[in-house]
Amino acid sequence: MRMDDKRTPKRILQWKPIGTRTRGRPRKRWIADIEENVQIMGIRRWRKQCEERAEWKRITEKAKNHSEDQNELRTERTNGKRRHS
Repeated sequence: MRMDDKRTPKRILQWKPIGTRTRGRPRKRWIADIEENVQIMGIRRWRKQCEERAEWKRITEKAKNHSEDQNELRTERTNGKRRHS
C-alpha cells in the first residue's frame, strides 16, 4: 500500500526547491552574532534576563562598554605595529 500523494510527508519528500542558493558560506544571522558576543562577555541566561527592562539596559551597557574596549585594543595594536615598522 502506498502513501497518498496529497499527504504532507509525501509532498515534502517529493518537493523540489525553486531557484538557486547563494555561493559560499551562509551569512551569520543577527541572533548568532548576539549569542556569540554575550558568551564572550560571560552573561548567562541572557534571554531570561532581557525580559526585565532594567536588566536589558544593564546588559546593553555592558555590551557597549565591551565593544568600546575591544575597539581601543584594536587601535592600540594597530598603532603599536606602526611604531615598530
